[in-house]
Amino acid sequence: MSIEHSRLPLLALTGSRIAGLNADEVELKSVAWRNLYSIGEVSVVNARIAGQADLAAASFTNVRGHALVLDESEIRGGLFLRGLSARGEVRVAGARIFGPLDLAESTLVNPNGDALAMYNAQVDGDVRLRRSVVQGQIHAIAVKINGQLSLSLANVTSRSDLALVLNNARIDGGVLLRGAVLSGGIRAAHARVAGDFNLSGATIRSDRVEALSLEAATVGVVYMRPAQAKGGANLAHADIGALMTGPVLPEPLEATGWTIRAIEGPVHDDWRTARAWLDSGPTYSSQPWHEVAAVLDRSGQPTEARRLRAAAAHRGTRFVPWYAKPLRWAYGALAGYGYYPMLAAGWLAIVFSVVLALTIAASASFIPTAPEDALEASLSSSEPGPVRPTGATSCAEIKSSYPCFQPFEYALGATLPAAATSTAEHWEPEGPALVGALSALRAFAWILTALLLAGVTGLLRRA
Repeated sequence: MSIEHSRLPLLALTGSRIAGLNADEVELKSVAWRNLYSIGEVSVVNARIAGQADLAAASFTNVRGHALVLDESEIRGGLFLRGLSARGEVRVAGARIFGPLDLAESTLVNPNGDALAMYNAQVDGDVRLRRSVVQGQIHAIAVKINGQLSLSLANVTSRSDLALVLNNARIDGGVLLRGAVLSGGIRAAHARVAGDFNLSGATIRSDRVEALSLEAATVGVVYMRPAQAKGGANLAHADIGALMTGPVLPEPLEATGWTIRAIEGPVHDDWRTARAWLDSGPTYSSQPWHEVAAVLDRSGQPTEARRLRAAAAHRGTRFVPWYAKPLRWAYGALAGYGYYPMLAAGWLAIVFSVVLALTIAASASFIPTAPEDALEASLSSSEPGPVRPTGATSCAEIKSSYPCFQPFEYALGATLPAAATSTAEHWEPEGPALVGALSALRAFAWILTALLLAGVTGLLRRA
């Protein structure tokens, strides 16, 4: 049946049975095709329909090709396909629909290709696929929808890797997938969704690609609360106003370059959950970790933010060259990668204790820096010559003008660069072993002091 290039006030085929239809480039005031039954392709390409196109409960079958084609058509009153049954591809590519596109409770079957192709279409109302059963891919690249795209409670099964493709789409009212079941991933790279991208209660199973890809997309609110998610999430370079998380998070996560303004749910409430999700990716970038930490800071959780930043630094150690790992390990152990500078204070106290114990145990191995000034004239007068004093010599046998050896003061001066004590200035160790040990401990103490000061002033974190 062919009526192409016709101008008709009304084409009423309600309840009719036909063997296909060619209505390309027709001009109609309205279309009334409720319960139409067609075996063969129904083509309405580049048509102009001034009113509604009502095809509710229609049935189209063309198993090896296109079941219904409305490419490049202009429909002024909305396209109503509720309850549609189609075996073969349904196409509205490039169509301009001044109203809703209603496919709720429909059955679309084209398992080896696109069940619904609506790329480059523009719809002024909602696109409704609520409670629909779709076997095949929903292909909506560069679609423009001024309302919502609703697939709540829908069941979409695709033999290709992707069940729903929304790359470069512009959707003003949000994407609703609440309670939907999808066998295949969702890809919305570079899409702009002004409202919600809602996955609450959804089940997504994807074996070869990410369950959800919002790479470089801009989304108002992402409800990452699926009931089940097999496959990872690609949120790299995404701009997300708010991320609402749930107990099930798609892993692995790729989020390099993402921007998030607010987070709610387990990722916000438990930094360990955030760490586990961020750590699930195969590669490492510190930016996603610090982005989440910044959100925690803004929400009044500085302690959790600091823990997450320290965890990011620890994670980064795995990816530095082997020769840099020991230095990173030491940095983490001594100063918590700059986020826990008081660790350096603890290590400094340990070094001081070691120096003090060593000084007390080896006091006889300390001698005055100026022995002739320390020696009393009456000291050991029975001996043929003067006896050299040591740290073990009684203070009564040392000149009153010369500082007596005090182990605590010496340890303090040897450990802290700023603590210049008279004991450290006037007494020195002798013997290569003692000199070497104290020199190493002094150098270690000075490094710890530098780490402590740099950490307290924030220089380490800024670095």
